Amino acid sequence: MGRAWVALREDEVAAAATGINTTSTKLLAFAIGASVSGFAGAFYGSMLTAITPEAFLFQVSVTVLSIIVLGGIGNIIGVIVGSFVLTFVIYWVLQNLNEWSVTLGHTINLPALSNVNFTQYTYMIYGVALVVMMLFRPGGLLPSRARRVELETGIESESLAAVQGKA
Repeated sequence: MGRAWVALREDEVAAAATGINTTSTKLLAFAIGASVSGFAGAFYGSMLTAITPEAFLFQVSVTVLSIIVLGGIGNIIGVIVGSFVLTFVIYWVLQNLNEWSVTLGHTINLPALSNVNFTQYTYMIYGVALVVMMLFRPGGLLPSRARRVELETGIESESLAAVQGKA
């Protein structure tokens, strides 16, 4: 089934030509994803004991997307590194950025810098980080091998199996 999903992701027409039922394969992938999400939601709900809309903020979705893009799509280690980096930025750099700006404002004698509250600009910092990552490291911090080959060559010159060393 995993090979069918990879074939479907790479080229749907070719996957259908090799005999893969694309409709049932897509539906199975959706059903498995929905089941895992349902189980995770049930465990999360039992941990919270009360489910309210305030538990599911937009910022959580933006943070998860930023972690995946920053770490590298298709690489689990990259996503783990991206989560550490983004957590460091959110919970240490952003928290101390106001104090640093006050100190810098007093040091260079620029009092306007002391009045800026950087915690209000979290989404802007996410946006700037995503744009910078897409410009300088489009594959993320640690891109997958297949994605790295696609980005370096500009085309898919090798099969996914060849890139992964299985062919």
